Amino acid sequence: MTMEAWVTLGSFTNSYMPLFYKGAGDGTLGAGRTFALFAVNGGGLLLSTGDGSEQFLSSPSALVTPGVRTHVAATIDRDAGTMAIFVDGTQVASGSVRTGNATASASPLTVGFTSEPFGGFGPFVGRIEDVRLWNVARSAAELDAARSTEVAPGTPGLLLDWRLDEGAGTLLADNSGLGHAGSFSGLLDKLTDAVAGRIEVPGQRVVYTLDLLQPKQVVFDSLADTNFTWTLEGPRGTHVSARSFQGSDSREWGTADGYIADFAAGNRLVHELAPGRYTFTIDAPGMPPALSHGA
Repeated sequence: MTMEAWVTLGSFTNSYMPLFYKGAGDGTLGAGRTFALFAVNGGGLLLSTGDGSEQFLSSPSALVTPGVRTHVAATIDRDAGTMAIFVDGTQVASGSVRTGNATASASPLTVGFTSEPFGGFGPFVGRIEDVRLWNVARSAAELDAARSTEVAPGTPGLLLDWRLDEGAGTLLADNSGLGHAGSFSGLLDKLTDAVAGRIEVPGQRVVYTLDLLQPKQVVFDSLADTNFTWTLEGPRGTHVSARSFQGSDSREWGTADGYIADFAAGNRLVHELAPGRYTFTIDAPGMPPALSHGA
């Protein structure tokens, strides 16, 4: 098979950022992947497939640069026992793969997302265009010749062609002629009460206000390994003061059970909040731009 797309990475968000993912999405990680391609912090690519255990191929670094539109592709040929990675039509890595069948998965193909529970994964931030899947291992010459042109529906070997140029709506049209339509979805689509924000610059502070009408138990969980800090203040005073995201999850505190008499205890995990108004503040490290200059 071959997977290919044009990728413009916005930033490196963690060690690995998913581009293509087809697999079980479970804790077996590589063993449960039919195929997957990740952007690696530092600009490399990681190709992964499983057949009971993982086999992978890594490219050199500094091939995918944030802000630069780049064509990436990868092939897995279990008949020939080979796999390869390509950037802008040039082969940049090759390796061997076992000739048995890959792990089969009934889960859908995802682009820019994986549900695997691994702390080294970060969300894809950027733009992905012209996603294609083939049931043949395309050569470097074939990839280079067609990467900047549209492929006609019905082209031999073409299984899926999402151009991602719809502009509106949630439907992803398939231009392969085989009817493999997809859909856009966001991480928070099923969380109707979710509030999302973004830190844009060093030193930025984001403040959220919430009103509780009844007592609640609250647990903080960071999905990213970042040195942002968070503060929670309410009618009883300060519950948490400038605690790092990196030192907030339950695993950071060993056997602490969270039910501590002092509501502001530094190692408290479960926060019992009384009714009232609260402010939740997130601070990014660094000086804000307006304060970062001067003698």
